[in-house]
Amino acid sequence: MKPEELTFLITQGEGLTVEFKERFTLKIDEDIIAFANTRGGFILLGVNDAREITGETLTNELKGRIISLARNCKPQLEAFVSQLENVVVVEVPEGTEKPHSCASGYFRRLDGATQKLSKLNSSASGIAQSLGISARAVEKHLSNLKKKGMLKRVGSDKGGHWEVAKK
Repeated sequence: MKPEELTFLITQGEGLTVEFKERFTLKIDEDIIAFANTRGGFILLGVNDAREITGETLTNELKGRIISLARNCKPQLEAFVSQLENVVVVEVPEGTEKPHSCASGYFRRLDGATQKLSKLNSSASGIAQSLGISARAVEKHLSNLKKKGMLKRVGSDKGGHWEVAKK
């Protein structure tokens, strides 16, 4: 990302693909998951909601913590972290194995907000609608997650629910 692109993102404000954070917190995993489950996006650390640069410095420790949070998602994600001027830019690509989850659950982006998905025991079409993908894609991803032992069905097809398998 170039400085003028950063300036443009800040000027446009938060939205479907941009989130501002004044500083790093562990809850950033929710935004990482939300972007992966939607269209991907940028988390700008060191920018407040008033679109002012408050500043954040990228250290090796901070970079490691962010990358570790992304890797601990189910399925694992990759996040790209860089320093641009006084802002730490976290780029999250759109996930290829949706839906993704973190320790706090499943999340998605809706306009400029990260929303927790309240239930994953919906039908494939319900999950697809929540994530903005096709029901067939959801079925494919669920099948892959089951084969990898990461997701299991508890109860009947009609009355049961999905659970993330514990390792």
